[in-house]
Amino acid sequence: MPHDFTRILFVVNPISGGHDKEAFIRQIPQWADKHHYEVHIYKTTGNDDKSKIEETIKNWNPQVVVAVGGDGTCKLVAESLQGSQAVMGIIPFGSANGLATSLHIPATPLEALQQLPHMTIQRLDALYVNKALSLHLADLGFNAKVIHRFQEEKTRGWWGYMKLYLQERRSLKSFKIRFHLPHAPKRKWFNARAYILVIANMQRYGTEALINPLGRANDGKFELVLVRPIPWWRLLLALPLFFSDKHLQKGLSKIWQTDYAELYLKKAEALQVDGEPMGKHKKVVIRIKKQAIPVLCPQEQTNDRLPLFS
Repeated sequence: MPHDFTRILFVVNPISGGHDKEAFIRQIPQWADKHHYEVHIYKTTGNDDKSKIEETIKNWNPQVVVAVGGDGTCKLVAESLQGSQAVMGIIPFGSANGLATSLHIPATPLEALQQLPHMTIQRLDALYVNKALSLHLADLGFNAKVIHRFQEEKTRGWWGYMKLYLQERRSLKSFKIRFHLPHAPKRKWFNARAYILVIANMQRYGTEALINPLGRANDGKFELVLVRPIPWWRLLLALPLFFSDKHLQKGLSKIWQTDYAELYLKKAEALQVDGEPMGKHKKVVIRIKKQAIPVLCPQEQTNDRLPLFS
């Protein structure tokens, strides 16, 4: 592992993705012995986890803290690392694993564990969406509504998400949004209607949908991706276009790139940040901190010839 790391804390979310993780946890000591690592395992409970992880980091002083779960677990670990010198690692074990997918981390947990010693350190930009940390993607509108229901009904797994997605499609409605980009070179204010407005540092959702082909994870900028309102059945037929940049070419979406934005909505809309529901908002402010989060990634960082790091 880079820099001769020897002490690794694993933060395991036992319920993420609806997967049983006990068999995986039993593999960790054998793996650690093979590589001469000292390891400690913390299992989240949903009760004051951030403070407990911070206390563990302070007392045990790990050099790497590995999130074993989905995007919410990655977000929790990144928040807990603030002020620490530790590096974040990721073992994808959630419903969609969007951040891990974007970073090209192997989708199979055991394979990701085996690759961990061979990964290199990259520094990710940190977005703050109404002060909530985002490493991956946040959005307003339809997708956020589905994620709110996903949490409310305690649904787990990718198929649970898709079931709710299909149930919600008939309530698909566009919303009015006005946004202010004070650092834009020319025009500063924009008005639009959207089904979804994505606040993106990364390129892809966990489904591999390429929502943001302009995204670079460490360039100090983020993208606003607006999905234009069209009939839901046309959007369903157009979904394959969102797995390449063709949704831009066909005019189904539009992208603005910036380092600061203020979003104003006529009516409060659902917001999600890295898979976590954040309630409804009429105003959203986004800031970015360049290269704030060190994370272990595979050395090869291209996807369909699109570089992820600048």
